[in-house]
Amino acid sequence: LNPVTNIIVNNIWYDNAFPALENLEVDMICTSTFVRAESKSLSDLIKLLLTCIPEISKHEAMVYLLKSNIKVKKAI
Repeated sequence: LNPVTNIIVNNIWYDNAFPALENLEVDMICTSTFVRAESKSLSDLIKLLLTCIPEISKHEAMVYLLKSNIKVKKAI
């Protein structure tokens, strides 16, 4: 899955696997939560690429991901 879809699917799974004990109504969603989730997702994609191609650096893995539009299969 692409990073955005992956984040959405993981959030849906988490909500189903660990339902909230009480309903909370919020007027605003904190963007730092999304930044953290995006950062973790990108970090995991880089780790996956480094596992598949161990002779490259983290920087090179990031470049490969950017050039492949964050598609790991294409980056490999």
